[in-house]
Amino acid sequence: MIAAVVDTRREPTLSPAGADTAPAATPSTVPPRLLPSRALRAWTAILYLGLWLALLAVKRDGASGAASASEALGYRVGSAFGSALVLLLPAAIAIALLSLFKRFRTPLHRMRATFATGLVLAVTATALAGLAAYRDSQKATALAEIRRTGEWMRAALTTPDHPPGDVPDIDTTPKARGVYGEIERGVKILLGQRVTQYRAYMQELDEARLSELFIPNRLARDRGLVESRLILEQSQRVVRKYSQQNQRLLTDVPVTIRSLDLSEQQKDQMVEGAIKARPQQRATLARNWDLERRTLAEFEKMIDLLDDNRRSWRVEQNEIVFDRDSLLNRFRAHQLAVRQLTEERARLEAQQFDSLTAVLR
Repeated sequence: MIAAVVDTRREPTLSPAGADTAPAATPSTVPPRLLPSRALRAWTAILYLGLWLALLAVKRDGASGAASASEALGYRVGSAFGSALVLLLPAAIAIALLSLFKRFRTPLHRMRATFATGLVLAVTATALAGLAAYRDSQKATALAEIRRTGEWMRAALTTPDHPPGDVPDIDTTPKARGVYGEIERGVKILLGQRVTQYRAYMQELDEARLSELFIPNRLARDRGLVESRLILEQSQRVVRKYSQQNQRLLTDVPVTIRSLDLSEQQKDQMVEGAIKARPQQRATLARNWDLERRTLAEFEKMIDLLDDNRRSWRVEQNEIVFDRDSLLNRFRAHQLAVRQLTEERARLEAQQFDSLTAVLR
């Protein structure tokens, strides 16, 4: 009888008899790299191409000052490369930050980061463009309203059959909103101050009866033209009074600006601009009042002409009739000078109005 020998140096197995031996374990395989889809790559390219073209369109006016065609071409090429770098830099920064984490170091995550950065840039650009468009529309509204008010003011003050005392006050309620609406209100306040002063000035001239100076029937009754000279003297005093008040009104412009609902920086900028423009505006005002005095001087020469030739003119059917053509020509020459002075004064008033609206340009 043969005894079975058991090798106790080997561990017993639990596999049943006849079972196949288990295959040896294979080494672990490297997972495949995550690649972006064609759609993601296409949309990313379209997005950045659109941003690039939009940026070039914004900068297209920069080459207008180029001295030659070669310089213009160089500017466009440089602008194209610069715009591309500006757009790609945020995406590069985003990819660099994501690369700090090992799980995001894949082409898919990098493409997603690039696309997301492009979307952020597009949304930001759209928001900024919308804000700029809104500001431009408010600026255009304010400027149009100021011009309309200025045109109405000049028409109301220069209409012959419109009594100065009936000129209404300017409504300072702004049509625009925001900063430009407040600037519009400020300019309307300044225009309203001038209207108020002009209305008082014309009322005092009416009280001095300057509008009646050359009414033929009054001249016929004015012996020695004493009343006419009194009218001129009173009118000259009115001109001196309001020329001084007009200068003080110019000095008070910074006070009006400080009362506006604007930031201190905006107020400082506007006050600085007003102070810089003050010498030119003072010169314009001085010229304006000099024209007023010269107009009265022409009126005085016309009265002197009538006084020195009292027997050479008469009033017929409420018209002055001269016996000699030479006197008529001299009288008409003074009338022409008055008309020219009036036209020059209107041009100066337009310049003053343009200086008020310069802050919106």
